[in-house]
Amino acid sequence: MKLNPYDRAPHSRVTGILLLLGFTGLLYALMMPYALPAPVELPTRHYVFSTGLSGSRKQIIDTGGAYSLTITDADQTVYMTFPAGTVADALERAGITVHEYDTVEPSLDTALTEGQGIIVTRIEPSRETFYSDIPYETVTVENEWLVSGATNTLQEGVTGIRREVYDIVRYNGEVRERTLVESVVEKEPTEEIVEAGVFVPPVVDAENKTLTLWDGTVVDYKYYIDVEATAYTCEGQEWNITKTGTIARVGEIAVDPRYIPLNSKLYVVARDGTWVYGLCKAEDTGGLIKGYRIDLYYDTEHECWQFGRRNARVYVLPDDYVIDN
Repeated sequence: MKLNPYDRAPHSRVTGILLLLGFTGLLYALMMPYALPAPVELPTRHYVFSTGLSGSRKQIIDTGGAYSLTITDADQTVYMTFPAGTVADALERAGITVHEYDTVEPSLDTALTEGQGIIVTRIEPSRETFYSDIPYETVTVENEWLVSGATNTLQEGVTGIRREVYDIVRYNGEVRERTLVESVVEKEPTEEIVEAGVFVPPVVDAENKTLTLWDGTVVDYKYYIDVEATAYTCEGQEWNITKTGTIARVGEIAVDPRYIPLNSKLYVVARDGTWVYGLCKAEDTGGLIKGYRIDLYYDTEHECWQFGRRNARVYVLPDDYVIDN
């Protein structure tokens, strides 16, 4: 019996269709990982901007959560959305660390609510040392040989130093508490000593050759000479007897007898009127007192150093003028 080749056609077609479907299924299975997009986690969105005020910042954190929160942390404000959780969770998500002395309102374990406001206060305790000046006092002493209105500094004033230790507490950088712990004077101030003149210079009447003293006394004079004046003392010395045998004291001076005779009665004053030695007697001499030079006696070396070397005018009084010293 001879077979007709077309008798197997239906079976071959079925087989081909099945093979085609199988291949298509296999191909689809292999392509699936590449055909579907992988799930993507949406990132948290951060927006940070300045308010224009010194040091202040605002930040927005959008986590797609259910609650809208506002966090105030010292100089910055954070606006954020957050799912259910506690205040501590929100601060952690915002990257805000709470330190030992800081305070948080409400407390860290408080459950979040819609519109929640969280305030973080930064508290910084410290112990700090400060130094300050202690002003010196000025002591004024009268000098009857210095003309009225004139002054002379005998001792310079020096500022003292005080050290103070404080316990200080700052809230968000602002000092709120300040407690004195210790106050110590590191250096005492040195007072300033100033002598003020009280002497009224004499009024000179050159035509009549008279001096009118501060108390109204009128004194005649014979003539005057301009000299250089220095000062000396017997302080700390064993000797105190003058050339004329008197005791060295304020009111006697050393002269060169060739120019001013010994035992002369004198009135000594500054040429410019800024100081006065006053009535005195020429009772002593000195190895360096030569020519137009005189040496005025003072009680202390300090006074002599203060006087130094000055220009003076010596009025020579009548021999019968009485000076009580």
